[in-house]
Amino acid sequence: MENMKMSLNTKLEVGLEIISAMIANASNEGYSVKDEKMKTLLEERDKLYSGDEKTIDKIHSKNIKAGLAVKPKTPAEAI
Repeated sequence: MENMKMSLNTKLEVGLEIISAMIANASNEGYSVKDEKMKTLLEERDKLYSGDEKTIDKIHSKNIKAGLAVKPKTPAEAI
């Protein structure tokens, strides 16, 4: 995947999925919109929606390295 270049739109879509999952996880952990962790996540989400390329790349590349958005190699691995 390192050699593939993704379009900005694809990175945005993946980034939105990642940030949505991170917000849901934070909410499940008991964080509310008053907590700094949630405020930071919501600010990053807003930047993603506004098309901020720096934030899109940050969210996308940070989580790709963590293995959160890795595409399965075969259909069987997707299960």
